[in-house]
Amino acid sequence: MRWTPTRGETMEGAVRPEVDEEACILCGQCVRACSFEVMKLRKRSAQPRGIGECIVCGQCVAVCPQNAISHPAIPDERISGLPATAAVGYDELAALFSQRRSVRRYRDEEVSDELILELIAAAVMAPSGHNQQSWQFIAIKDPDELAAVRDAAAAFYGGLLAALEDPQIRQGMIAEMGEEGVAGLDEIAPAVKLILRAHERGEDRMIWGAPVLLLAHAPASDPTGAESAHYAVGNLMLAAVSKGLGTCAIGFLTVPAGFSPELREALHVPEGQTLHAALALGWPDVTYYRSTGRREAQVRII
Repeated sequence: MRWTPTRGETMEGAVRPEVDEEACILCGQCVRACSFEVMKLRKRSAQPRGIGECIVCGQCVAVCPQNAISHPAIPDERISGLPATAAVGYDELAALFSQRRSVRRYRDEEVSDELILELIAAAVMAPSGHNQQSWQFIAIKDPDELAAVRDAAAAFYGGLLAALEDPQIRQGMIAEMGEEGVAGLDEIAPAVKLILRAHERGEDRMIWGAPVLLLAHAPASDPTGAESAHYAVGNLMLAAVSKGLGTCAIGFLTVPAGFSPELREALHVPEGQTLHAALALGWPDVTYYRSTGRREAQVRII
């Protein structure tokens, strides 16, 4: 028999796990795994009668040794068994990490929709704040759409450079952003000028000629939307390496998308959403023979 709570036994409108009482062995693993006090042990079985609100994290389903717990919000086809030990050894994983580089040269070769969806499937296995999984993705492949993004970004940054060079506007920016904020813009100005000059010559130094611009955004109302999107993009970057693809994070687009309606429209970011990450994606037109490593991390163990 599968025990399902009635509406009166749940928080208002909440969806909770379901327990097969005959299969449950009262081991208590689901109770220990639930951080929100949803699961409780009763005489015959564990039951979702606790005081907490279920966030559909799936911990109870994952830890049950008897497969006695299911969840209405987690379809059976999404559930799969796990190996008893890590599927990939540390050395293999470290090698994958070292193979990820910011690729800035791409072949003129299509990345299939199926492959993009496969990468996104890896992305959404990342953790998210309060299990919101609020991330959404946009893949821009159409050459005309990519050109529109580059033009809109160039227009925004051209206006920014002009503002920095206008004494009156600059003073207004200092009043709003502070001296340090404007100094930060001054620091990136030479790189921006280089990118804009290349754009005028018809060279792409914004998304580096990649055939795909991949965007990750989340509702502006989600306080952990940025972190969640970044975790997902980290997964996606590593998955891309495993497929022989290259990526490059394009911070040149994420910040101005919050200020330029024209760029936001070109990127197709919906209203009420905040763009958190932009990635160039494609087949590398360069071969790497060695890893150059990273600077030694600054670490404090307290």
